[in-house]
Amino acid sequence: MSGLRAFWAYYCHIIVFELLLLSLQTDVGTAQDNENGYYMVSAAGTIFSGRPYGVVVGIFESKVSCSCEVFLKGPNVNMSIELNMTPLQPMSSYRFELPELSKGKYWLTVNSLRGLNFTNTTQLTWRNFKNFIKIQTPKTNYRVGELLQFRVFFHNETMNGVNPEFKANIWIEDAKGFNVKLYDDFVVNKGVFQSDLRLSRTPNLGRWRICAKNGLYVTEQCLNIHVKEDDISLNDNVTLTNRPIRHIKRPVTKNKTHRLRRSAPVEKNRSQETAIEGDNLFANRTTKGLLKVMKRGRPFKKKHPNLVKLDYGEPRGSPEIIKFQLDYKPSYSICVIMFNGLILASALIFPDKTNTFSLEVQLTMKIWPYVHVLIYGMESNSKDLRVATHMIEVPRWKHKHVEIEVPSEVKPGEEITLRIKAVEKSFLGLLAVDSRVFHDEDNNDFSASYFDAVKSSLRAASPDKQLNENSTVLNLGLVTMTNTDTISNVNLKIVDQTASDLKVPFKRSPTPDDIQEHQGLPSKRADSHDIWIFDSIENTMAGWQNWTTRVPNEITKWRLSAFLVDPNVGLTIFEHKPFINITSTKPLYLQFTVPQHIKVGETLILPVKCFNELNQELNVIIRVQQKESQFQLLDEQRVPIPSSDYWEKELIIAGNASNSLTVYLKAIKTGKVDINIMAISGDLNDTMIRQMKFLQKGQLISHQVVAFESLGWHKMKAEFQMNLPHQHTIDGVKCHLSGNMIAANMQTFNSITRIDNGEQLITKLLAIYYLWDYVQTESSIGNRWRQFLDDQLNDGFQSLLRFRARDGSFTYNEQPRSNCSSTWLTAYALHLMNFLQTTPLKVDLRQKIQSENFLLSRRPNNIQFVDKCVTPQRRKLDQLELSIDVLKVLQLSNRMIRMQESHSWITMEMLNKTDYHLEAKRGHNLPNWIRPADQTNGDWREHRRHIETTGRILTGQLIRKKVPSFEIYKWLILRIYGESCKENCFECFIARQAMYNYVRTPKDDPPLDLTVSMWGETSDQQTININVKNQWQPHHVHLQAQNQTLNLKANGLGDLLVRCSYEYDPNDQQLAEQNKTLKYELRVTQKKASGSSDSFLKFCVQRHQMDREFYIGTEVALHLPSGYVLSPKSVNRLVTFKINLQAGSEDGNTKMNVRLRALSVNVLTCLSVLVTRVYKVDNLQPGMLTAYDTNSMDKPQVLAYNVTF
Repeated sequence: MSGLRAFWAYYCHIIVFELLLLSLQTDVGTAQDNENGYYMVSAAGTIFSGRPYGVVVGIFESKVSCSCEVFLKGPNVNMSIELNMTPLQPMSSYRFELPELSKGKYWLTVNSLRGLNFTNTTQLTWRNFKNFIKIQTPKTNYRVGELLQFRVFFHNETMNGVNPEFKANIWIEDAKGFNVKLYDDFVVNKGVFQSDLRLSRTPNLGRWRICAKNGLYVTEQCLNIHVKEDDISLNDNVTLTNRPIRHIKRPVTKNKTHRLRRSAPVEKNRSQETAIEGDNLFANRTTKGLLKVMKRGRPFKKKHPNLVKLDYGEPRGSPEIIKFQLDYKPSYSICVIMFNGLILASALIFPDKTNTFSLEVQLTMKIWPYVHVLIYGMESNSKDLRVATHMIEVPRWKHKHVEIEVPSEVKPGEEITLRIKAVEKSFLGLLAVDSRVFHDEDNNDFSASYFDAVKSSLRAASPDKQLNENSTVLNLGLVTMTNTDTISNVNLKIVDQTASDLKVPFKRSPTPDDIQEHQGLPSKRADSHDIWIFDSIENTMAGWQNWTTRVPNEITKWRLSAFLVDPNVGLTIFEHKPFINITSTKPLYLQFTVPQHIKVGETLILPVKCFNELNQELNVIIRVQQKESQFQLLDEQRVPIPSSDYWEKELIIAGNASNSLTVYLKAIKTGKVDINIMAISGDLNDTMIRQMKFLQKGQLISHQVVAFESLGWHKMKAEFQMNLPHQHTIDGVKCHLSGNMIAANMQTFNSITRIDNGEQLITKLLAIYYLWDYVQTESSIGNRWRQFLDDQLNDGFQSLLRFRARDGSFTYNEQPRSNCSSTWLTAYALHLMNFLQTTPLKVDLRQKIQSENFLLSRRPNNIQFVDKCVTPQRRKLDQLELSIDVLKVLQLSNRMIRMQESHSWITMEMLNKTDYHLEAKRGHNLPNWIRPADQTNGDWREHRRHIETTGRILTGQLIRKKVPSFEIYKWLILRIYGESCKENCFECFIARQAMYNYVRTPKDDPPLDLTVSMWGETSDQQTININVKNQWQPHHVHLQAQNQTLNLKANGLGDLLVRCSYEYDPNDQQLAEQNKTLKYELRVTQKKASGSSDSFLKFCVQRHQMDREFYIGTEVALHLPSGYVLSPKSVNRLVTFKINLQAGSEDGNTKMNVRLRALSVNVLTCLSVLVTRVYKVDNLQPGMLTAYDTNSMDKPQVLAYNVTF
């Protein structure tokens, strides 16, 4: 027995030794010879900041176990994990939970530890993952001055609203690409941000962009709109397009990295429920099964289809069953399931006897729109890794959209109630626009095409590059690292596919009703608005709720659409029809338009059209309200109609037809008047009111005179006269009275016009800013004024960008060619931008920095500044004065700018000369004020310099807290509000700035309480009281002064500023004035335009030799006769001529202003513009052409002309 035990012990030792030796030989041999097995690593080629990152490792044709270590390294990440594979479990996977990643290079490395011998590294594409952005506007074409409304929806690829990143911003660019509005601190509601912007009346015309960027290192998403000056064509549309992604074939080498470019991007969801799950095939296997597997050297094959569960939300319906065949016969394959670039699961799958694979994928409710299935496999004794791909298109989960009950027909102007039912706690966006500006397949609304665009971008593009083509997109997708000789793509042939809950997504085709949508619509009233509703309900309630709105007073067809951000499903829209048609009409309605104005004595021939929408004939009474004090109605023979409250005429209108009549209206008295016309037929009626203006006949010029008095305890009474240089027209004199300069600015607001040059526009905008800044702290001024000034700042800033160049400089004129950038004007604009930083505009800091860099580039020797551009209306500055101006602005910069050398140079230069104006400008040694001599027709540019110097001395006194000189303030008041500063110059701003500082300086002044009496003729005396309570209200009187003298008497306490304006006809002045030698010769001719009813109006100007010492240019104004309008495009083309600096139309395109360069002596300069007759007018008065020297205080040269077309 003991021998048997010894023999058995010896035998056991031999067996253990042989097994150990066999194990060592197997491991060592495999480590040295990779021909016994191959590895495969599958991972995403792109690594996203803050996103999980999954890796799948598998082995093929291996008879030994294998271990490897997977490294993920980058600037701020260094992670690793050990993965183990065996012949029984030839696949392993892991998910790295990543932090916020810094921009840089990231590497994926796999090193073997045991078994197969391999090392492989690949660089990953770093991306800062951002969500999708959808921008919505009611329409794509806008007129100047309209309200631009928009929404920005931040969502992920499953259409759920998300919060934007910390660094997200939204901005609006004009046609030159300059930011006119920036939103960098905004709040979203369920992913939606809604705002609006009032477009300027004089912006850069063309294609604008609304852009949004969700953080750093991503591409912005932009939407194009068009801003036009003329009427908008309904066929002009702008849409987002989805650009196709190019595919590039890449060579494959041994121990290589292979990128599959058909994979989808990663979904931004950092929930911990996201995981990589391997199908555990070996948990309950028996020892017998294991021996069989070891004997065969491959994994155990299941008899049933492989079920892969995606742990990503709640399961939806039955699993998706995929049966497919491959072009080769592997013993098993590794399946990788990806959803938008995120590896959700991996599993082993096996073919049946017919080489058919069955795979069950349990989809979830959070998955949309694609799931990618990747199949890796190898044939026995093969050195080729085969890869097959299959995409599952997943429709959205069943959901309910908003239900809206609204009448299909409404009446213009009535109040209606929409009944709305939506999922509770959702965001509901409503939009109703005129059907003529809405296009089903070409608009900015939420529609099925947007879902298709998102799905298309998810096929192969990254969400942060959505709808944009970029070379880096081509590198996205899966990375496959292996030691096989080749990696080849193989076809995956679907044998059978079933899904109990998958349905084909709804795709809407145009219906006959849609094709006929724009046919047979009611006639649209003129001057209409094409947007009815652009509103939202930010948090819907359960059940039905009422939403009240008023229908615009328009005859048209509206389209109502809605989108809903469901807290569970995400974005939803109307499926079967993306809009609801609402017809706004009346059985009986009128249509007519009126011109901007006509002149007294002219007769407007006004056609009035009446529509009958019923099927039966109607007898209609057209009733026109008479206002005999303002106009007179005439019959067809131009005989006055007898006096009464109304003039009536009967019309017979057939069913579904229209009829018209003509109203003859003769203007009697100047002023604004309402034209009121009513149509009545039984219980049916319609009323239209249109406003127009009656002007005084003749070639009229406006003029203003100013008076200022200060009353206090030392002087409580004052009597004085105001002399008028001209005899006013029958309309008399209109005087504005105010108790301080702030009220004066509010009463006569100086609006921005198209004809303003860069200097004038900046000056006006600075005046608006100072008024805005004052009312912010004045509690007695209402919020209406604050909102108005906000809009004016926005309007002016958009206009200012017309003069901005790409390098941050500013030009004096808008002329596209032969125009240079001015150094002093750029400094002036930068000074304005410094002020605007404190307003709601939020000027982009990059624009400021760019302008600062331009100014520094105009300092070639880092000492003094130079100006390479001559601005005609301001005297040429020497380098010393220019450097002082520029440094005063640059020292306000937030950046550290080296200016010591420039200041030292200025100090040395100032020691070598004594200059009164320069000392006041620099402000170091403030001089005493020297009252300038009164000038009548001297050098305007020198007069401007005196205004600037006076303003700087007053500012210096206030800074040094000296008692400010009231005489200086009074002198500036009379210059700023008189004819002197009508040009809004740079020097006038310096004076205004000093005056604002003077007004805001605390003083021991008594409360304002003034009683003012004014009269021209003795019987025409009017009295006004101005006090603290009503000081911001307008106070004005109308007077007649046949002797050209106004008398004033004031009692009380406070400052009194009186500004009186009037019109006069230069041809009716004294004989001495008429016989005065003329500077200009004016001509106007006309020529019929070929192929149209329009005509070209040619106006010519010739200046003679006289008074050219201070001549710098010519101002020309063309006033059209009543009923005629200018072509805006024709006016804009005038600036292409070198002689023309500025050109713009106003008053409804009935008046044009042109600014010309200095004209040569006795040379006739001619320009042409296209003119159209829109209204017929009898007894037509002549048009007027005026010309005068720029900045001259002389009366203009006037020419009356007639038209015959």
